[in-house]
Amino acid sequence: MPNALSVSSTRLISALDIGSSRITCMIAEVTDTGGLEVIGIGSYRAKGIRAGQITDMDLVRYCILQAVSAAEKKAETQIKEVHVSLSSSQVRSTLLPVEMPLRGETIEARHIQQLTAFARKAVLGQVQPNPNPNLPSSLHVMNAIPLEFVVDGEGGISDPCGMVGATLGTPCHVISTSLSSFTNLARCLENCHLVMRSASIASLAAADACLTNDERELGTTLIDLGGGTTSMVVYGGNKPCYTEVLPLGGRNITSDIANVLPTTLVHAERLKLSFGRAFIQPGDERSIIEAPTSGDPQTAEQRKISVSFLNQIIQARVEEIFELVAQRLENPQIARYAGRRVVLTGGGALLPGIKDEACRVLQKEVRIGRPFNMGGILESAGPEWATAAGLLKAGLPKHRSPKAPPLAEPIMNEPANRSAWHPIRKLFGI
Repeated sequence: MPNALSVSSTRLISALDIGSSRITCMIAEVTDTGGLEVIGIGSYRAKGIRAGQITDMDLVRYCILQAVSAAEKKAETQIKEVHVSLSSSQVRSTLLPVEMPLRGETIEARHIQQLTAFARKAVLGQVQPNPNPNLPSSLHVMNAIPLEFVVDGEGGISDPCGMVGATLGTPCHVISTSLSSFTNLARCLENCHLVMRSASIASLAAADACLTNDERELGTTLIDLGGGTTSMVVYGGNKPCYTEVLPLGGRNITSDIANVLPTTLVHAERLKLSFGRAFIQPGDERSIIEAPTSGDPQTAEQRKISVSFLNQIIQARVEEIFELVAQRLENPQIARYAGRRVVLTGGGALLPGIKDEACRVLQKEVRIGRPFNMGGILESAGPEWATAAGLLKAGLPKHRSPKAPPLAEPIMNEPANRSAWHPIRKLFGI
C-alpha cells in the first residue's frame, strides 16, 4: 500500500461495529479543531455470529479482516487499535447505591473513582454482601456510571467536587456482560492483529453519535435496531440510566418471511428490502408479487402473494420488538427518566414505516437518528452508521483524571438510609 501510514497514528481513530448481520470498520482522522473526518469505511456481511454471540471464531476473524482491509484501502493507511461495539443479549444493567465516609476531606475526583470501583467489585461479587447472587460470577464490567451524587443525604448533585461533607454516595449504573463472550471477542481481534482500545454497548455508542444535549438531559430512549439484536438505552439527566439488549432483530423478520411463505432466506431478504413496510397501507392487498418456493432451485415454483400479506408478517415481528421495549418503559421509575422521546438507529431504522409503527406502539415522539458533526465521507450518514460513528467519538482524546488511591471502604447503603435512594431502589428491587 504505497501511501500507508501517511497519517500520524496518534491522529487516527478506528471503530469496529461487530453486528450479527454486518461488520463495519470506520477510520477517522482527528482534525486540528478536535473534530473527526472519516477517511475510510469498510463493511462485510457477518458470519459466525448469532444474536450478538460469536459462534465460529474463524468465520468472524475472516469477516473482520475483510471489513478492516476495505477501510484501510480507502483510507490509505493501516490500523492497529480499534474501539469495538458489543451487541450481546448477555449484557446486564445493574443499579447499585453505594456510599463512603469522607472523614472531613474535600470531595475530589478520586473519591468518585473509589465509589465506582466499589460498585464494579460489588457486581463482580468481590465484596460482601453480594447484592446480585443470581448473576453469574464470570462477568466483565464495561461501564460504571454514577447517575447523581448525594452528600450528607442531600441528593440531586451533578458534580460534588469541591464540596465538603461527612458522606458521599451515588446510585451507580453498572453495565456488565459475560466474561467468556468478551474474552472471545478480544481473542478474535488479537487473531486479526488488532488491539481493543475500548468496548461499548451498541446503543450507548449510537447515543454518542445521535442524541442532542437536550435529549440526554430531558429524557430519551434510543433503540438500535440491529440484525440479530435490538439494543436500547434510556438517557435522563444527561446520564444513561438503563440499558438492555433484546435477542430480536432484522434477521428474525427475514426468518419469519421465509418460514411463512415458505421461501429461501435469500429471497425473503430480497422481498423485505424491495417491498417490505413496518405496517400495512391501503392498496397493499391489490399489489401482487412473486416469491419462489423453497426447495430445489431447478424445480421451485413461483408463488403469488400480496404485498399486504408480506407486510402482515413484517408488522407482527416489528410490533413484538417495540412491545418488548414498551414493557421495559412501563415501569414508572424507568419512565421517569425516559421522557417522551424515542430515537431509532441501526439498519432496522431504514425499514419504511418503522417510525410510524414505533409511534403507534410506544406512544411517544419518534425520530430517526443520524450521526451529526461528522466530516469526510460520513458527512451525510444514515442511521445504519450510528454505532460506528459513536465509537469514533468515544475515541476522541479526553482529559484523564488521576488514578484513584486504594479504596477508602465505601459501603452498600443500609436500610436506615433507604429513604434517600427509595425511587431508584424500587426500580431495581434493591
